[in-house]
Amino acid sequence: MGLLSAAYDGSIELDSLPTDWVDRMARRIEKGLLAPGSRRRANYVVRSRSSDAVTFSADDFWTAFNIGLNDVELRRADGNRVAYHASFS
Repeated sequence: MGLLSAAYDGSIELDSLPTDWVDRMARRIEKGLLAPGSRRRANYVVRSRSSDAVTFSADDFWTAFNIGLNDVELRRADGNRVAYHASFS
């Protein structure tokens, strides 16, 4: 993807990836992704989840405009790696 692309993909390798990582990530998104306990500046909602993936997106105009992570998918890739796809649609 280019520098000014409207979407990007990547992955991150962790030391360990708990079996309940999707539930943990969903809870963090629901409680406030960037600032736990505050959804004022980063109001995201979980759109879907399975045992290996979670998808979330901005739930209001100001989050989409200010933060820009409008649609995000996190998916277990292999081993302790999580792949991500994010777009600024």
